[in-house]
Amino acid sequence: MILKHTNLVEAELATIEGQRWRLVAILERNGKPIVVTSNIMDKSHPDVIKYNRHWGVHAEMRCIKKAPWGLTEGGTMYVYRWSNGSYRLAKPCPMCMDFLLAAGIKKVLYSTNQEELEEIRI
Repeated sequence: MILKHTNLVEAELATIEGQRWRLVAILERNGKPIVVTSNIMDKSHPDVIKYNRHWGVHAEMRCIKKAPWGLTEGGTMYVYRWSNGSYRLAKPCPMCMDFLLAAGIKKVLYSTNQEELEEIRI
C-alpha cells in the first residue's frame, strides 16, 4: 500500500531533528487525521537516563494519550519511521500493540523498508 500523510510526517519529523530514533504516529478517524505525534527519546529525568540513555516514550503511546476522549475507538493508527533519508520498518512493538488494542484501534498500518505501508490484521 502506498504511503499516506507524508506531508504530516515530514512536518512532525522536523520537530525531532536531532533524535537518533525518529518515529511518527498518526491517529485517523473517519478518514481524517486527528492526532500527529512523534516519539520522545533522550529527554527524560536524569535518574532514568543514567540506567538507559535511549529511554523514551513511543509515538503510538503519545498519540493515544493526546487523542480527544473517546476518539481512539474504531480509529486507524499509522506509524512511520524515518532513517538515513528514507522510510524504514516501523512495526509497533508488543507493548504499543497492547495499548492500541486497549484503546479500540481497529486498523494499524506501518512503514516498511520498501517505503510502503503494511497492515497488521486485528
